Amino acid sequence: MVKQKNKLVRELHDSEKSIVEPKEAKHTIDDVKDGVREIVATSNNDFTNTVKLASSSIDREDIDTEKVKIITHFQEAFPWDYGDGFNAIVTASIQSEEHQWSGDLFVQLYDGEFSSDCQVSALDLYHQNCLMSDYDNLTEFSSYTEEAMTEFFDKVIEAAERGFSEEYTFEALLEERTGLDVEDYDFQVAGCGVGNDIRLENYKAVNGEQIVLVAVDNRARAELRINRFKIFASNDDYNEFLDECRNLNGQRLQWNDGNYALNIYQHMDKPNNDW
Repeated sequence: MVKQKNKLVRELHDSEKSIVEPKEAKHTIDDVKDGVREIVATSNNDFTNTVKLASSSIDREDIDTEKVKIITHFQEAFPWDYGDGFNAIVTASIQSEEHQWSGDLFVQLYDGEFSSDCQVSALDLYHQNCLMSDYDNLTEFSSYTEEAMTEFFDKVIEAAERGFSEEYTFEALLEERTGLDVEDYDFQVAGCGVGNDIRLENYKAVNGEQIVLVAVDNRARAELRINRFKIFASNDDYNEFLDECRNLNGQRLQWNDGNYALNIYQHMDKPNNDW
């Protein structure tokens, strides 16, 4: 089961509010982040040794031509309270010979990717706009060149997208959407797709008898692949629904008839993008 997320950090991204909470806002930080933050406390020591404290399979260390060292570490992702996007938390560090900064950044992902309409923000820093456009107003980043900061944000976004794809498999996304821990149900719904690259799939609850019928959009990514779904209390209810969808205008549709798949789709629950 995907764990419940901290409500405080969710409030950061309410579309009707500023993207940044007051400086007094506090949030819970995982222990692994302390390894990255130890960079600040040990700035006079060998930086490479410090990096090892926060190493993981998706940690990255990069050194550009200006001897700026960047570390990014994906922490977690969780759905927005409103809308159909996700927030990713990335602990990041940037260090030059003169200055260093380490902290937690929030990256908004839509359809599993960062877009120009999304934001990068930080609770520990006071900024009004997206941090990518507002960083030059902050003393924390004043000593870094534009090239170094561009690389820094590129690495942060890359870590967010990669970490999200590893954490949220399709089954995990479906679990988040339906509230059920599900697994593949070895039964083909219909002999063809609905059209527009949408196909019908079914899953069963790991603990229980529920069946989840899902319309999967192969053109989309991440959470938007779940075009619509319908939950049945039992396998009997599911089969009864499919049998009723065989009837259309007084005719009995064949299993591989496109109208059969379309009739199923039209009788599924309407999409609701509020996660």
